[in-house]
Amino acid sequence: MKTRERPAPLPFDTDWNSLVRLWIRPRSDLSDAQARAVRLEYGFDDKTHLLIETRKALVFYVVRRWRLNQETARLELEMTEQLDT
Repeated sequence: MKTRERPAPLPFDTDWNSLVRLWIRPRSDLSDAQARAVRLEYGFDDKTHLLIETRKALVFYVVRRWRLNQETARLELEMTEQLDT
């Protein structure tokens, strides 16, 4: 295998090097009883939100993995917070 010098440096990947915090909660259209059940199911403890920290470039995969983009989801993404790095 031959190697060669890269003609120019790779560009800085801002999304990969940026961290975000995702604020996830039970869907706002659920009843109080349903929201409590969802909190128990997903281990919210006494919190109102689940907080997930990830790279900005991976948010799409988190949303897809947690099925936050589906109509039948019991959770919703309330806010994405940019973290200082």
